[in-house]
Amino acid sequence: MMFRVPLSDNAPCTYAGVNSSIEYSIDVTLDIPHGSDYHFAIPFSVGLRSQQQPLTAPQVAASPPPQPLPVPQASADQAPDVKSPESIILEGLSDGSPHDLVSISSILQEKTGKYQDINQVHEMCEKLVADGKLERTGEGEFLAQYSMKW
Repeated sequence: MMFRVPLSDNAPCTYAGVNSSIEYSIDVTLDIPHGSDYHFAIPFSVGLRSQQQPLTAPQVAASPPPQPLPVPQASADQAPDVKSPESIILEGLSDGSPHDLVSISSILQEKTGKYQDINQVHEMCEKLVADGKLERTGEGEFLAQYSMKW
């Protein structure tokens, strides 16, 4: 017998870092009447999609997929407390210590109240590195660490 367990497209990938981790498992109980039950915990990994979507590319569809967090543009009539994700990242890393992608994603989620896909966080951090505002202090595509460039 096979079961399929749906998983959200926005589910974060499996991750193991120095200060945090994301792990998945399915807990199964085989209930045997008038006997001992068997309990199993089956771990599994959630990987990244092979095709990354552009950070701000508009998408048109009958049922549009979830959009990335929009990057607000400064304007005269805009509320002064609205910050772009990039400015939130820079503010969150202003203490000078290195942060990994999961902690940066957590900072964004805490400040915006919205889940941010780890691929989009990676793209934003790499853009900030290219702009000379951040530096990569740890190696690896998704285990990389970033800190403010002084």
